[in-house]
Amino acid sequence: MAKPRGTKPNSRASRRALSPPPPTVPETSTRAVSPTVPEKVAVLGVRGDQGVSKKKKKGKQLSRAQKERKAAAMERAEAAMGKLEKKVEESKGRAKIVDGRRGAWEEQNEKVHKELEKAARMADIKA
Repeated sequence: MAKPRGTKPNSRASRRALSPPPPTVPETSTRAVSPTVPEKVAVLGVRGDQGVSKKKKKGKQLSRAQKERKAAAMERAEAAMGKLEKKVEESKGRAKIVDGRRGAWEEQNEKVHKELEKAARMADIKA
């Protein structure tokens, strides 16, 4: 087993043992206690642009190839949006056709119900 050693002279523990304790501030201070003053209300209110915000990145000049790639990507995006708009229009057209059929069926059902009611009345009259 190792022998127990004392504290080294340059260790933190030995320095803390030698230094006097830090001065403490007494609880009763010599400062005069002012009466409670109501807090002032901000007249203009809090502004939205104040506070911590991220710095805006400064736009770096694009190279010729980067500009061309960006332009090509924008063209592809416009083409895709055109396709999407066309698909949406076609879908709306199909929905109108379906709604039109629904209306025709409702009219047809009303006619059938009226005919059934007539037939039932005729059967009651004959009986």
